[in-house]
Amino acid sequence: VVLVDAPCSSTGVLRRRPSQRYMLNEEDIAINFPLIQEEILMNASNLVKSSGGRLVYATCSISTHENDEIVTKFENHDGFRENWERWHFNDESDNIFSHCRATVPTAGGCDGFFIARWKRR
Repeated sequence: VVLVDAPCSSTGVLRRRPSQRYMLNEEDIAINFPLIQEEILMNASNLVKSSGGRLVYATCSISTHENDEIVTKFENHDGFRENWERWHFNDESDNIFSHCRATVPTAGGCDGFFIARWKRR
């Protein structure tokens, strides 16, 4: 398993790090972090062993720019369909985000996190 604990805006843990909100701006959340995250995920995917290797992408962000959009970009890159499949949670049907999970800070006092998983064919 290759785990990408991507650098992110930390919007999911602002209650623990309130000063972080004053260091963020929309450009970081919408553009800068996603560019870095996409590059790291693509590079990490090259390290996953063929035939059965696993790749996990995780952030402590609740931003769709840093989560859903990165997943979509990764799954739309050339060679994805030939080399990867979604690693679903609980044998769920193959819908667009059945291999992803997110928690939000308002749910039971937990922090906000995101995870996506794939298997190498």
